[in-house]
Amino acid sequence: MDRLKALEVFKAIVDHKGFSRGADALNVSRSIATRVVQDLEAELGARLLVRTTRKVSLTPFGQCFFERATAVIGSYEELAFMGQQNATDACGCVRIDAPALFGLQRLGGMLAMFMNENSSINVDLHANDSDANALSDFADVAISVDRVIPGTLIARALTPLKTGLYASQSYLERVGIPQHPRDLNPEDCMALASRSTCGELELFEASSAGRFAIPRNGSLRANNADALIGAAIHGAGVALVPSLLAQQAHLLPVLSGWSSKSLDVHLLYRPRRLEPVRVRKLIDYLLDELALASINDRISKGPTGAYMTLPSRPMESERLMAA
Repeated sequence: MDRLKALEVFKAIVDHKGFSRGADALNVSRSIATRVVQDLEAELGARLLVRTTRKVSLTPFGQCFFERATAVIGSYEELAFMGQQNATDACGCVRIDAPALFGLQRLGGMLAMFMNENSSINVDLHANDSDANALSDFADVAISVDRVIPGTLIARALTPLKTGLYASQSYLERVGIPQHPRDLNPEDCMALASRSTCGELELFEASSAGRFAIPRNGSLRANNADALIGAAIHGAGVALVPSLLAQQAHLLPVLSGWSSKSLDVHLLYRPRRLEPVRVRKLIDYLLDELALASINDRISKGPTGAYMTLPSRPMESERLMAA
């Protein structure tokens, strides 16, 4: 018998002033109640009860133990009640972790609509671009972009993030519009990178299944897409970033026929058996919003409905890359 149940048996014997009446109150046999008290006394190394033919009374240590046991049982019952309320009431706070790479402005809009529909639930959004756990200990839900997912978590695939090359109008006016990836200056190519990132940036042409690799030696490296977009806005070069973020910043697509691998996106959460209703509601809402609708279809056009174009001009020979 577990310790909490043993405390309940002991308390019932004291409350009902006898083994038989205490056992009956808990619907257990008198022999079980007797053995529970004996096991408790053996474990504690002290007598708890004084037994006579007429009554059962507490020893001085038993009185102290009874008071502490009563407090423990009361605390557990309070916690059990709180847990039941937590599981059945759609109220309280839900914490969600998400990287800025995903597009927090768009996510913030979705969360606002969710809270409008569920006024008793509030959300704590934590932006995280570090290499920390995919789902932190303090979070209920997380959005993962292009990360290894632990096998202990449940992962639901969302619409992948489309990526592309983007630059400012001032940059393209200064250097000209590239017609092929070989026209790009490697030093002007900016892509997401961590301290351990190495290798090349791969671009793929959908129409011909062509492939082109650009050395990852741009003058700016960052593990945050907003930093690269900010640099691109100020004419620092061509940024390989999620299309959604680039178009929100009014950057222009470069080499639209070429693209890099889309970034896998997953919604992560723990096994749902013990999840509160508020967490399940947010999970279901995000799955409906992000799994059924195509994010990339919504952003296929710029803010005016069409992309801006610039007159093409020849690139300087020293800025060309060999195929």
